[in-house]
Amino acid sequence: MAIEQQNGDYNLYASAATVLNKTAAADGQWELDIRIGDGSKNLHTNAATLTLTVTVGGATIGGGSASTAKDAAVLRAALRTGPIFVANGQTITATLQSNNSNDTDVDVTVTPRRVLDVDNIADVLLDQDDGIETDMTVRKAMRVMAAVLAGKVSGAGSGLETFKGLDGSTTRVQVTTDAAGNRTNVSYTA
Repeated sequence: MAIEQQNGDYNLYASAATVLNKTAAADGQWELDIRIGDGSKNLHTNAATLTLTVTVGGATIGGGSASTAKDAAVLRAALRTGPIFVANGQTITATLQSNNSNDTDVDVTVTPRRVLDVDNIADVLLDQDDGIETDMTVRKAMRVMAAVLAGKVSGAGSGLETFKGLDGSTTRVQVTTDAAGNRTNVSYTA
C-alpha cells in the first residue's frame, strides 16, 4: 500500500546522496515531501545549489530532476515534487546533491504522500481497518446490512435463520434464536 518514509544523515556534496530508495507495494500516484535539515544537522551557511533527481524503475521521470538555489541565510529547506506514478513492485529513488563543500552531514527526511483519485478515495473509506468497529470495515458492514434488509432469508422461526447476500448464494448472516425468538448467537461473513 504505502511507500515508507526514509530519514538519514547524508553527505550531499561528494556525490548525489540517495535519500529515498523504496519499492511500492501497490500502484499509485505519489508526491515526495523532502525536508532538508532538522535543526541540528542543517545546510551550511554558504549559498548552494541543490539538485534533486527522481527515478522510477531506473528511469528519470519527466520533471524529476530539478535544481534550486539556496542563499546563505537558509539553513533548512523543504521541497515537494509533483505527482509521480509508481507501479506495484517498482522502485522509486530520489537523490539529492549540493554544490556546497560544507554540506557533508545534513539530515534529510523524504515522505512519500499518496495522491488520491476518486476511485481510491472510495476504496480507502470503504476498506479502512476497523472503520465501524474492530474487524469491521464500512464495506463489510454494508454487505451484512444489505443481506438482512434485502437478501433472501431461510429458516425464519425455526431457531436458525440464514440471510443470503444480494447475489442469493453467499451466506452473510446466521442468527440462532431461542423459543421466545431472542437472538442467542449471531455470526456473519462479510
